[in-house]
Amino acid sequence: LHDLVMHAPIAIAVLRGPRHVFELVNEPYGALAPYPDLVGKSIDDIDGDGRRRAMLDEVRRTGQPLTLVEHPVTADWSRTGQATTRYFDVRIQPLP
Repeated sequence: LHDLVMHAPIAIAVLRGPRHVFELVNEPYGALAPYPDLVGKSIDDIDGDGRRRAMLDEVRRTGQPLTLVEHPVTADWSRTGQATTRYFDVRIQPLP
């Protein structure tokens, strides 16, 4: 899993446990993330309004994947204090 994630050409992060702690973050995901050094952090460390946690909790609870198309994410992408919105296609896939 580690090699697959780390060498994938698309942005991938692996989160584990009920706190959704970032275990793996590949370079494309890290380049997109508005927060540095995600590995070891919980989703709660970066989720201001709880929406990300709610989606992850639902996937964990049901075991069903979630696909979001053109999902808006507002953040300080350039780390300058100016928040902007970007749109992403997202797949949250539960791991066994």
